[in-house]
Amino acid sequence: MKKILVPTDFSDHAFNALQHAIEIANAFGSTIHLLHTFLIHGSLRTYTTVEQFVQENADKNLSEITKRIRPVLKNGARITQQAILGNPIPFVAHIAKDYDLTVMGTKGASGLKEVFIGSTTGGVMKQISSPLLVIPTDSVVKPVKTILLAVDRYPITSAEVLHPMQELARRWRSSTTIYHWKIDGEDQGMDPHLKDFLIDLDHSIHQNVASFKDVHAAIKDAVGQVRPDLLCMIRRKRSLLDRVFHESATLKEVYHTQLPLLILQDKAELEL
Repeated sequence: MKKILVPTDFSDHAFNALQHAIEIANAFGSTIHLLHTFLIHGSLRTYTTVEQFVQENADKNLSEITKRIRPVLKNGARITQQAILGNPIPFVAHIAKDYDLTVMGTKGASGLKEVFIGSTTGGVMKQISSPLLVIPTDSVVKPVKTILLAVDRYPITSAEVLHPMQELARRWRSSTTIYHWKIDGEDQGMDPHLKDFLIDLDHSIHQNVASFKDVHAAIKDAVGQVRPDLLCMIRRKRSLLDRVFHESATLKEVYHTQLPLLILQDKAELEL
């Protein structure tokens, strides 16, 4: 957690995400890189003065934020800033691989809006290959005492997939509840190696055989029971056929979560 990327569009939900990033940076002595990317559309691209104006305005806004933030940084934590012309989604997803964690805010969406409107955060999640922490607008910075790790029936490639969650749990001295929603007769349960991966953490396991309508209802039920401060899920690559016929449970949680959501990346590719 030494390098934390925080993309911002200067909105309230982006600033709230920054507050959570500060909490982590102060715990680990991290460097926060505050990043703003911007696009200039249409014929305006031909005017250098327009790009210069947008660049200068973005630099000014970033400087004002970093000036406010520096006094609250502790334990050697620091903040840097950058405004750059580029498409936010591919640019953030590309450079995020050089950081230990990316922290982004989300306003959320519902129904068909999430399909037709989408969000920058959701778009980044589709392309990013490193850990992503998603912060909903109304999430308040507070001690993380309990982490809920929701897992499916698929094996976890290696212990390294869980390292970001483990680091946070150790630093915050959090307890971890592993939750597996099992449809009776349809899967063999969670990865048996998971207990070995988390052997040095304070953790418990909860498996639920129930007739929930979908995985989101199951996770909502688990959140109601465990009352976690952080929800954690694992994202895997999907085959083309799987992407066509199945929605991403992780992506849907990005839009609907009311808790900070830590998305871990497993490079395994799922097949139907």
